[in-house]
Amino acid sequence: MSADNTEAAPTAHPGPTPRILVLSARDGAALAAIRSALADHLERTPGLRLADVATTLQQGREALDHRYAVVATDLDRAARALRTPLPGTPGVEGRTDPKVPARVIWSFGGTTADTTTARALAGSPSARRRTREADLPGTPGRTGPVELFAAQLGLAEELTDRGLTPAAVTGAGAGLVTALVVAGALDFPAGLRLAEALAAPDATSAGLTALLRELSPGPARTPLAAPVDDPAALAAALLSADGRPRVPATAPGTRTVVVDTGVGARPGMLSADNIVVPLTADTTTDDTTTDDDGNDADAAPRTRFLTAVARLWCHGVPVALTEGTPGRRLRLPVYRFERAG
Repeated sequence: MSADNTEAAPTAHPGPTPRILVLSARDGAALAAIRSALADHLERTPGLRLADVATTLQQGREALDHRYAVVATDLDRAARALRTPLPGTPGVEGRTDPKVPARVIWSFGGTTADTTTARALAGSPSARRRTREADLPGTPGRTGPVELFAAQLGLAEELTDRGLTPAAVTGAGAGLVTALVVAGALDFPAGLRLAEALAAPDATSAGLTALLRELSPGPARTPLAAPVDDPAALAAALLSADGRPRVPATAPGTRTVVVDTGVGARPGMLSADNIVVPLTADTTTDDTTTDDDGNDADAAPRTRFLTAVARLWCHGVPVALTEGTPGRRLRLPVYRFERAG
């Protein structure tokens, strides 16, 4: 990346660990009652530890179909967000259907990212590790293909560590390089070489085609929306001016949940049947609960990532919710309204 395209990263000052508080119920009315009951309890019991509350809610019982989650860093904001989502303290809601399983597609996009998205991408520990392995300097204000490849790959690895397995992956530009590595068609060193070639000012289809023939992408372990067996077509896809990842059509009898890194153009071929979960960008989706200012825009990068994790859970996608050191179990008065089973 050229020097004029790089800013020094601001000094990081670790703050409180954000926690995911999750609630579920059989119907919307019961969920609203549980939210209110927990908010009341948190306001009346200021000595509670947020980590203990989060652990109790995550492990307390089997989740039901109507779901709500709050990502917060302190009890006061958690209680207020249980009533109405706040700027910087997102609340998300969703509904699952056991008869219609969720099919998760990972979408990696773009050739550049604005400052806010770049910092959010770099907020993942795995992304920081991959950025160091790619020998990149700090966190740039804007990101090019190499930075996006490394950061998005780190995010994908963190999702994998949280138990998320994609049914398919897709990408555009640098995101397509990430998709090739995530799908197992290329290893990290080969992906880094391809991203570096894509970042070159004189990158051409012929040059990328020659490199792809040398790298010889292997069979993808995960279905990939890209012409892996055709180097020329794959090179053209990498250089496509459209920059929109293509999302495969929804399979019969399933719901499609698109995990989108929020970089560049929104994925193409989306429909009303698709649920989009943005990992970083302030992307408007039908299932996002926001205030007039858009709470995602004010959330810290880690909170934004955890909001995506919470949104996946709200839509019935199995994913690990724990952040930081787990707390201890408490007695909370939130499920006196109904019993599971």
